[in-house]
Amino acid sequence: MKFFLVFILLNLSLPLISQNLKRGYNWSFGYQPVCIFNFENKILNIDSLNYPTIIKSACISDANGKLCIISNGFVILQNDGLIMENGWAINCPYGNKLAKREGYINPYEQTTIILPKASNQYYVFSTGMSDSVATNYINRIYAEFDVLSYCVVDMDSNNGKGKVIVRDSVLAQNRHYGNAALTAVKHANGKDWWLIKS
Repeated sequence: MKFFLVFILLNLSLPLISQNLKRGYNWSFGYQPVCIFNFENKILNIDSLNYPTIIKSACISDANGKLCIISNGFVILQNDGLIMENGWAINCPYGNKLAKREGYINPYEQTTIILPKASNQYYVFSTGMSDSVATNYINRIYAEFDVLSYCVVDMDSNNGKGKVIVRDSVLAQNRHYGNAALTAVKHANGKDWWLIKS
């Protein structure tokens, strides 16, 4: 198992090493504690955070490779593992029934993606459920996602710890997404990003 994990990490680290910006230098994994894998200087360093509910998370580093933001789709954390100001109970523009039921631990993969906005600000995009759709999920009728929302984080606030300055701004609602996954592709201009949701 260890060999398999190392093989995956080595294969996945190659694109990170080749990036000219260091936004992918840190990865967050695990649950109690959260492990932070850092690929700075082409060497794998492993650290941990004591925040227990960040399983299935997304993270981003600044242009220098310093970890900035971690999010599981319900909570946005600072790089020290503490909840960022205004970062609790995000991705709940139409109710938090699912978040409460799951204890703010997101049960789905890839519900969140974090992208640079401008200067030292970042978008945190998330796929979620309104309370009416969450009721169907909880009652095992069917599972779908019907909301795509985002927050904006300003990393210049709170002495560099960050602050959520825009919460739960809705991009799409009343949709019928069969899965939660989000991905992004860098635009050919080398600056903008395409957010992809199917």
